[in-house]
This record gives sequence, C-alpha cells and structure tokens, in this order.
Amino acid sequence: MTTAAAPPLLPRTRAELRDTLAAVVACNAVGGVGALSSSSAVREWLPTLDRPPYQPPGWVFGPVWTLLYTTMGMSITAVRRVQSGDGARRARAQRLFGVQLAVTALWSFLFFTRRNPRVALVDAGVIVAAVAATVRAIWAVHRPAALLLLPYLAWVSFAFVLNADIVRRNPGR
Repeated sequence: MTTAAAPPLLPRTRAELRDTLAAVVACNAVGGVGALSSSSAVREWLPTLDRPPYQPPGWVFGPVWTLLYTTMGMSITAVRRVQSGDGARRARAQRLFGVQLAVTALWSFLFFTRRNPRVALVDAGVIVAAVAATVRAIWAVHRPAALLLLPYLAWVSFAFVLNADIVRRNPGR
C-alpha cells in the first residue's frame, strides 16, 4: 500500500471517532492496570534502588505513557480502517500490535510487582524488538500510522537502557 492510499489518521465520521476513542481507551486501560499494580512498589521499593541520574522524575512517566498509549490507539485504528491492499499484512500488523501491547503490560508486573529488574530487563528487550517489528509491519500497511509509533519505540529503547543501568547498579536485586 502506498501512503497516498492510506486513510487519514484522524477520524472523519462518528463511527471512526468512536472506534478511535475505543482503541485509545483500551490502550490506556492496559497502561492503567500496570500503573495501579505498581503504585505501592513505586512508593516503597523503587526509592531503595540505586538509580541513574538521568532517570526522569516520577511525574514524567504518567503523561508520557498516556500520550504514547493514545498514539498507539490512533495508529492501530488507522491500520484497521485500511480497506485496500494486502489483508494478510494488515492482519500481521494487528497481531504484532497485540503482542507488543502484551509484553509492554508485562514489564510493570515483572519490574514492580515481582520486584525483579533482571527479568524485567529481558522483557524490555522483547518490548523493543516487538515494537520495532510492529512499526515495520504497520509501515507496510499505513506509513503515517507507523510514524505515530516512533516516539514509543524511542521511549521503550530508553527504558531498556534505564532498566539495564538499574540492574548494573543494583547487583543481587
């Protein structure tokens, strides 16, 4: 599919708006579950770790993740609205989207609930690979929708580096 044939990212009808909002809410709900399940560990356990000085302040994470989950919902909705082209490519992009969303949700559980930065680091590597594969698959279907995911790929790549540094600074935890 070429970019010219791709439907616009922004919804044009009430039905498209409803679908986009549903996807945005669903993606943010996945993030919300992770945030709720990790809130006590963020308060009680995270401050006990030796963290790198470049770690953003805690208040940054909520707005950044909300924006990223919102663009993820917009991206997948745009992919679903593509009517022409290869249906198998669209289906693959949607499957990969689901996989990356699941492994992203798993990270909070592993890092905060299980308090296991080492296992979370493995998951973080899977997240980076899954998001990169998702961007590539969506690129083949709807290039503007893939571009919406590039900040997400950058953020999870940064999170991988941050997680790795926390593991390095906290041997045995």
